Amino acid sequence: MVKYWKMIVFIVMLGLGVVAAMLNSIGILMAVCIMLIPLIFLLDLEKIEYILWIGIVITSFFGSYLGLSGNSSIFLFRILLLLHVPLFLWSVSRNRLGYSKIEKVIVILIVLWLFGNVASMLWASYISATFRYLYFVFEAGYLMMITLYHVRSKKDLAIVTYFISAVYGFCLVIGMIEVLTGWHMSLSGNVLEYTQERHKYRPAGLQYNYNDFGAFLVMFLPLVVWGIHTWRWRGKYLFIAAVIGISGFLVINTFSRVSMIMLIVEVVLLLVLWFRVWGVIASFVGLLVVVSINVLQLGAANSSLFTDVISAFTEKGNSTSERMMMYQKTMQIISDSHFLGIGVGNVPIALNNSIMGHGTLSNAYRAPHNFILESVGNIGLWSSFLFAVVVIALILSVKYLWMHMQNGFFAVIPVLVVAEFLSASVGISTIIEIRFLWIALGLVLAIVCNQAFWRRDGKWEF
Repeated sequence: MVKYWKMIVFIVMLGLGVVAAMLNSIGILMAVCIMLIPLIFLLDLEKIEYILWIGIVITSFFGSYLGLSGNSSIFLFRILLLLHVPLFLWSVSRNRLGYSKIEKVIVILIVLWLFGNVASMLWASYISATFRYLYFVFEAGYLMMITLYHVRSKKDLAIVTYFISAVYGFCLVIGMIEVLTGWHMSLSGNVLEYTQERHKYRPAGLQYNYNDFGAFLVMFLPLVVWGIHTWRWRGKYLFIAAVIGISGFLVINTFSRVSMIMLIVEVVLLLVLWFRVWGVIASFVGLLVVVSINVLQLGAANSSLFTDVISAFTEKGNSTSERMMMYQKTMQIISDSHFLGIGVGNVPIALNNSIMGHGTLSNAYRAPHNFILESVGNIGLWSSFLFAVVVIALILSVKYLWMHMQNGFFAVIPVLVVAEFLSASVGISTIIEIRFLWIALGLVLAIVCNQAFWRRDGKWEF
């Protein structure tokens, strides 16, 4: 009788959801909420919470592409996040958030960082800017904590890696189409802002601009390679070679200098840790081949890969000078605030006013392209709590690499991800809005903090 009652409730709620979706675009939001309610009757709350977490990870890469028609600020990621919060709090009340002392320390540091951002509203000059920035701060902290909570072993990591790899492959396809045809996704910066001919063939994938896309490719390449390596199919090495080759080609076409450097480091470490002496030889041979080949004609305007790499490092003098100027202006803002900060989300506006020499009615803003300076300028010494999390992740990553060098490439993944996170903090205009960076940092924290990854009995080895 209970089963029939659950089925009746499910059918009724499903019908209401379909009707709501047919009424208008806002009805889609109602439909999602209504159709999720029956899951409470059909599944237990812990399974629902876990499914929502997987959904959050997947939809975080798509952003506004999964938004409501006519209102791109309301999209599936935010809907799932809103639904997940009460279930996560309920789940945490039944299970411990931190299983080890270091996990508890990290959670406390993240909470203190969140509190510092909220407290800085008391002395912020531009209150309207604080709410938007605070939301992204909440997203960043929440994504780190729920990832740390759910990834308890290599088995858990493998599951989320499979989903990330699927999105990664989809982005590789989009990137290749962009480079070869000049077509871009509708919300890409190449369509909305960067309309110059020189940007026509630069890939952005699901991201807004090519620097973000380059960071995405380099950030998850080690994890995707490890995920493919766990396959039992012998042809997996062909897939690994294809993924690395296509990723490298797309990173070069993004003209992101930081991403190019990180890509070289990742590929060299991959060869050395997996193939030892032969990997070192292959690295030198590969370098000689890349330097000597200047006839590979791919991409726009018949430009070669070699020429693209050289121009990326030699033809960005104006960009480098502009960033140095923004760094100086931001440091002046920090100094004037006596390291107390000028309020969460206020640095971009103050920086733009400083550069322009006057304020604007619309409170126009300009990101400082340095998250460390931006954080200190916003909330002062409160930012040290977040920096402590990153430093802990880096130290434990190095320790993990030292103790598990025999495990090959997997041991170096945490170090590479933290290094890419730090490089992205200066390579991207502002990382607070880039969700995949915080998910990646959460994965690193899970690996280096959870005891399951430190086991020596091989239980979680593939």
